[in-house]
Amino acid sequence: ELFFMSNKRFLICVFSLLAVFALVLTSCAVTPVTEQSKEQSAQQNGTESALESEVSVSPEEVLASAALTIENGGEKLIDKEISGTVVINTKESLTLVLKNATVKSDNGPAIYVLNSKDLTIKLEGNSTLTDGASYATAFAGAKGALFSEDDLLISGSGSLTVTGNYAHGLVCDDGITVESGEITVVSAVKDAVHANDLVKISGGSLTVQQASGDGIHCEANVEISGGK
Repeated sequence: ELFFMSNKRFLICVFSLLAVFALVLTSCAVTPVTEQSKEQSAQQNGTESALESEVSVSPEEVLASAALTIENGGEKLIDKEISGTVVINTKESLTLVLKNATVKSDNGPAIYVLNSKDLTIKLEGNSTLTDGASYATAFAGAKGALFSEDDLLISGSGSLTVTGNYAHGLVCDDGITVESGEITVVSAVKDAVHANDLVKISGGSLTVQQASGDGIHCEANVEISGGK
């Protein structure tokens, strides 16, 4: 009987130790990091999550949401007020003349260049571009009031006033060249002028009144040989 009681006490001690050990392991377990937890962490730190930056939108969705579409080359004139987004999608050379034009969108960029082989924006008179503080899903790929997927050249004797309520003022995934014209970025949530490959200023003027990011930001080269 004494032997049985001793074994019973021994088994109770063993089970108690195992239970404590299991609790310690549970409290020390590491929770695996998932894509969802990464997104939550990024949002808490005020940064853009990888999931947000990978939104895929088809050209058809963008075109369907445009207030005005330009799909042919040549010279096109905008000399009026447009409420919504002007979308350019052409494989031909295009000169877009902004003559005393006002383009304002509440839910996207003012001008969205999806595709353009050779695009020049020519300034005549005084024109303004203003984008929305938030973008509709169709415009999720855009990043500023004037956004171009391809190279962009700005020229002319007129002026362009830009307000970037969503992100950048002028932005290009390739290169921006300013030959002439007076450009004023009234405000930009991020950079006033932003490009991936090149920002080249050979004439005209660029005035940045307010930008939370940089006045001019380029991932590659900035070339300034003229202008003011």
